[in-house]
Amino acid sequence: DVEWFEVVYTKAFVKKEPREKAKSWCWVVKNQKLQVYPQRVVDEEGFEWIELTFRELWRTCDKYDVSEDLIVSGEHAQGISRGFVLIDATALGLAPLLQGPLRVADWPLDWSRCFPCVKPLAESVANALIDVTQLPAVTTQPESSSMEAYLGEGLWRGSLDRLGPMSSTSNPFSAGRSTRSGFRVLCVGHHAEIAHHPVLLLMGGETSGGLFANDVWRSEDGGATWTLVSEQDGGDRQPDGSIRVRKWMGRSSFAAAVGVVASEGSRLRSVVYVVGGQAARLLGDVWVSEDLGRTWTRTCAEAPFGRRERASVAVCPGCP
Repeated sequence: DVEWFEVVYTKAFVKKEPREKAKSWCWVVKNQKLQVYPQRVVDEEGFEWIELTFRELWRTCDKYDVSEDLIVSGEHAQGISRGFVLIDATALGLAPLLQGPLRVADWPLDWSRCFPCVKPLAESVANALIDVTQLPAVTTQPESSSMEAYLGEGLWRGSLDRLGPMSSTSNPFSAGRSTRSGFRVLCVGHHAEIAHHPVLLLMGGETSGGLFANDVWRSEDGGATWTLVSEQDGGDRQPDGSIRVRKWMGRSSFAAAVGVVASEGSRLRSVVYVVGGQAARLLGDVWVSEDLGRTWTRTCAEAPFGRRERASVAVCPGCP
C-alpha cells in the first residue's frame, strides 16, 4: 500500500534519516507529489516524517544509485537506503512542508507536473493511460464481412461488464484498483491442473494512481472472472532498514513469455518468464515461475543484453 503527499512549501529536503541534522539525498519543490509508505516515522523531538517509497527515492533523488544499494542473496534483493521528509516545520520557524495523505482523486495523473525531471517519459505514460470504461463499446460481430478485425479488440475496447458480472475481488481493473497500463497478458493454454479451459495470466503494469504493480491474476474461463494468485508485494522492511523482496519489482512495459514442458507422467508444467521493463528506471533482471505465477525465482540480476523496456522474449517449444 502507498499514499501520496504534496509539497506545499518552497522547498523541502529529503533526509537520509528522520532527523533535522541528518544528511540529505536531495530536495523536492512546491506542488511536487510524493509517493510514500502509509506508516509515519516520529523522531526523538516528536516531529512526524513521511518515508518515500523505494521507487520514489529511486526516481526523485539523482544521488541515490540503486545499483550500489541492493544486496542480493539468492533470489532476494534488499534496498538499504531510506528517504524521509518532515511534514510540518512550523516549530522550526518555517511552515508546513507537506499536505496529505491526498484523496485518491488527487493522486497524480499528469506526470510531467509531478516529476519534471522525467517529463518525456511522463508524457508517454500519461498518453498510454486509457480508462476502458470511457471508450465506446464495439459490437460483438463485425459490421461487414471484411476481415479488418483485431484479436482482443472486443475485450480492450468494450466495457468490462460485457464479460459478465465481476465483483471487486475478481476484477483486476475494478474501481478500487484503478486502471492500469503497460501490463502483460499471457495465454498458458490447456493446463494439466485445469481441464477444458485455457489459462490466462495478467501481470504487473502501472496503475493510474502511479503504482508500479507486480500482482498476478489468473482466469480459467476466457477472461470472464479473475483470481488473484500473487498479491502486490513491495517486500518486507527488516530491522536494519533493508527491504527483502520475494518476487520481481513492480514494473510496466516488460517482456513476458510462457512455455509448457512435459514432466513426470506426461503432465504439462508451465514456465512463466518476466524480463526487464520500466519502473523508476529501466530494469534488466529475469524472473521465472513454475506454478502459474504464484511464486517467483530470480535467475539473473543483470542480463548481458542490458536494461530495456518494450522488449520481447520467446520460449523454445518443448524446452522453455
